[in-house]
Formats: sequence, C-alpha cells, structure tokens
Amino acid sequence: MRKTYLLAGTALLSVVLLFTQCKNEKPSEARGGTAMTESYKDIHLPIAIVNIDTLLDKYMYAVDLSETLLRKQESSRATLTQKARELRNDMEEFQRKLNNNAFLSQERAQQENDRLMRKQQDLQQLDERMTNEFLTEQQKLNQLLKDSVDSSIAMFNNDRRFQLILSNASGDNVLYYDKSYDITQELIDFMNARYYPTTPVVPGK
Repeated sequence: MRKTYLLAGTALLSVVLLFTQCKNEKPSEARGGTAMTESYKDIHLPIAIVNIDTLLDKYMYAVDLSETLLRKQESSRATLTQKARELRNDMEEFQRKLNNNAFLSQERAQQENDRLMRKQQDLQQLDERMTNEFLTEQQKLNQLLKDSVDSSIAMFNNDRRFQLILSNASGDNVLYYDKSYDITQELIDFMNARYYPTTPVVPGK
C-alpha cells in the first residue's frame, strides 16, 4: 500500500480570515492629520497571529481525528500484509511442487499458476481500493477539521476585536511578528474548552 501522510495541516489550514471591514475614514482624517507623527511602537493593530502547527498539535479534536485516520491506516496495512504473506506462501509452495514435479500434469501446473496470478491481481486491486478509501476518509476528516477551526475562530472573534487573523507555519510568508500578536494558546484553550466543555465558554474572553 502506498505510504500516505496524515492530515496535511499546514497546507489545509494556512488561511487568512478577514472578520470585519476596515473603517472608511483615512488615518489622517481620523487623527487630525497626526498619524504620521505617532511613534510606531505605540500602535497596536487589530491583528492576530495563530501558529497552525502548534494548533494542530494541541487541539484535541485534531488529535482525535488524526488517531482515527491512523487506526484506519494500520488496519488496512495489517489486512494487506496478511494477504501478501498468504500469497507468498502459496507461490513458494507452487515453486516447490514445480521443482519436485509434484503436479500430475502440465495442465494442472498451469491452472495453479493462473490461480496465483489472479490472486496477485486481486491483492493489487485491494491495495488500490484501500488506498482510495483512505484518501477519501482523509479528505473528509480534513474538511471536518477545517470547518471546526473556521467556526471556532469566528466564535472566538465574535466581539470583532481582530480585523485580521493570520496563520503562521513553516514556509509561510510571515517573516516576523511581535509575540504580543500571537493568540495561539488562547485560541487552543478556547477550542479545547468547546470540544471538552467543563465550564461555560465565553467567546472572545
């Protein structure tokens, strides 16, 4: 069975979510023309950063989905391994009989060879079918995870305190950001509380 990797989380969840529209007023108009004279360090924009790799590692729903997919993969691999072992034993037995002239006729040997060829083809088809089923299941679970993350972030930001929430992971375009913009752990706590509710969850708190 072809090796398939689990939940391509970075590619799947590397999204930019815009929750509110920027105000129409220009900075110079809103601040009486003093915007350019303010110190940049005194400005904190309504923007947040989420480390997607960390989110996927610690969001319990993502962990559970990954384990579900892993169990399916291991089950498929075990089935294929068992059938491949049976085929190998049959082929070794066929070769042993062929070497010892144990077949009653050439026709009988050909029949056994044809049977083994069909069995090998069946195993290849089973491998392809299980691989396709696994990929379909992976796609379904990825979509469930994406929907969960999207809805959780929307609820987390229902007070519209952030106008822009950016994902950040290895290979992304975010080269640097002040750590004060990182809401990853806060978001993880919120999402895990929704998934395993023990106390009321207050969005945006």
